[in-house]
Amino acid sequence: LLVLGLINWSPAARGGELRELAQVINGRWQPGDVIYHDAAISAFPFSLYTESHPMYMLDEDLHSIGLQNIPLEKELGFKFAALEDIPHQRAWIVYARDQLLPPRAEERMDHYVQGAVKIGTVHYMQAAPIDVYLQENK
Repeated sequence: LLVLGLINWSPAARGGELRELAQVINGRWQPGDVIYHDAAISAFPFSLYTESHPMYMLDEDLHSIGLQNIPLEKELGFKFAALEDIPHQRAWIVYARDQLLPPRAEERMDHYVQGAVKIGTVHYMQAAPIDVYLQENK
């Protein structure tokens, strides 16, 4: 079984799109851009691939449902804010479509991606799909 598993292993089918989408962000990055996440489930892995770009997280309390580890996130330099309070020209919105996301947080993220261009989706077996959008200020 182990040999069969290794033969059929495909990183792209198990979240490898994250690296590709991070390369899109890095390649199309412009001054005034920010990256905006709804939860740590996307912020942690993306932070490994998106260089040192300004990154923010939704300012909702997701700690009680396990989507945040506030002390660790603050230690890693993640900032919590509402997207409308962050000065930016464009926002790369990374939206983990987790079923645990509270309705209020989901409503806010749906509002933020309204009119945005969907860049792609990361599919994880172990986590919710993660959609990446580009929202330009008007």
